[in-house]
Amino acid sequence: MTKISNTIKFTLSYRKDRVDTFQIWAKRDDLAVGIAIAEKRNDNCFMLHKVFVHPNFRNQGIGTELMRRAKNEIAKYGDNRLVLYYGKEENPSLVEYFMSHFGLGNARQYSVYYKVDFDVATKSLLMYFTEGDVWKDINIRYYSDLDINSIKQIEQFATQYVSNFTNPTTNTEKIVAPLCPILYTSTGELIGWTIVEELHEGELSFTLSYVQPKFRSLAIGPRMYSLVYNRMNQLGLKKYKYATFEVFCEDVRVAKLNERLFGDSIIERHPCYEYNLQLFT
Repeated sequence: MTKISNTIKFTLSYRKDRVDTFQIWAKRDDLAVGIAIAEKRNDNCFMLHKVFVHPNFRNQGIGTELMRRAKNEIAKYGDNRLVLYYGKEENPSLVEYFMSHFGLGNARQYSVYYKVDFDVATKSLLMYFTEGDVWKDINIRYYSDLDINSIKQIEQFATQYVSNFTNPTTNTEKIVAPLCPILYTSTGELIGWTIVEELHEGELSFTLSYVQPKFRSLAIGPRMYSLVYNRMNQLGLKKYKYATFEVFCEDVRVAKLNERLFGDSIIERHPCYEYNLQLFT
């Protein structure tokens, strides 16, 4: 194992606005030479957004030490799964490097993050639905308008049927409640919902969109996406130029549907790979 120079100091800090996101810096004097950023996800694992070492300081064990410290911090939460987020397009050589260099073993592609131009995407989605008879029986509400009993109903339903459900009552610092549509039938039956979060300035994340199986194939998913955009304009809220969403690799149908629906509005694809941190050496 490469011995790290004693001039390199490591510091750990959590973001003030995101208590579930930490970053580890490697610095020499006041110069940052490396960083690792990890965020707690809703499906009992962490996502490592970035591991970077300045080219002039590589092959000195800094990257390995950043990973080791990130693993130790993640272990405090009782988690052993790490989802590694790669930039833009897939880089097989990078995957192989992590597997061999860090001994993470048996990496598997976990999901793909899409980043789309919000305005272009919304306009393209208009082609896939009409104000037909089906919408006469649909009532649209928003999280910001729900009472506590209605929220609990959604939470109970989602916890039962959706494994990666985002609980709005425990993630209030992220949820943009006025933009989250909840759809009901005229008799009060829950149809589906979309939860959106502010990822960072100018970028919105579609954390979870769900439609009950009996209501699928009615273009309700695309409609909810457009409802978010229209609501943003109606309320005069802060404009979001980009939107991101995640598609899990085992859901091939959804992946193909998103490629077709969003088309040219997709400006980036970020593949994510899952590792077992217990295999970290």
